[in-house]
Amino acid sequence: MEPDSSLLPSGLPSRAETRLKAANAELHRQIAARERLEQEHRKAERALHEHHARFQSAFGNAPIGMALVDMEGLWLEVNDSLCRITGYARDQLVALTLPDITHPEDVELDAQQRRDLLAGGIPSYQIEKRYRHAWGHYVWVLVTVSLVRDDQDRALYAISQIQDITERKELSRRLEYLIDHDFLTGLVNMRRFEKEVDLPPLFGPPRMRVWSSSGSSSSQAS
Repeated sequence: MEPDSSLLPSGLPSRAETRLKAANAELHRQIAARERLEQEHRKAERALHEHHARFQSAFGNAPIGMALVDMEGLWLEVNDSLCRITGYARDQLVALTLPDITHPEDVELDAQQRRDLLAGGIPSYQIEKRYRHAWGHYVWVLVTVSLVRDDQDRALYAISQIQDITERKELSRRLEYLIDHDFLTGLVNMRRFEKEVDLPPLFGPPRMRVWSSSGSSSSQAS
């Protein structure tokens, strides 16, 4: 039976009042804890939103081509620079796959690097490829590929950075032509001639052509 509070000594609270105060204190602690969790959640949401906004800004305004590509080679997202490099509008490009715009000889060029990347053996890789422009010609690109993984280390999608190196390739080709051809006549010079007919370089050791019984020949330095 609960004692009559009137019978308690002056200034001492009843048992019911003590339990009520304890319950109120616990309620206040729970409310404060919930408010802290909600504040942390809102703070995390703001940070995530700001991070996403920074990524979108960097992605969309990058001076080089940027793309998110899924594991099947589908374009998930592309930026304006990649559209300029390939000549495709954004909706046209995302309707295609990566192999669709890659030169047939270059599709499997990075097959081993892709396997190493998926296996976690390498963090990223670079490779030169040819992409088919919307107008039909091919452009040379330098592609840097890395992966985004989830918290269980499963590959989600690839981030590709694409730089147009067509001009550099053309300059290299012209330089090679100038090295291999006479400046006045345009005819191949001795360097190119030696390369084409497998002759020893000038002042180098002479080579002896050896014929096998099958009729094939090989060159050996004497």
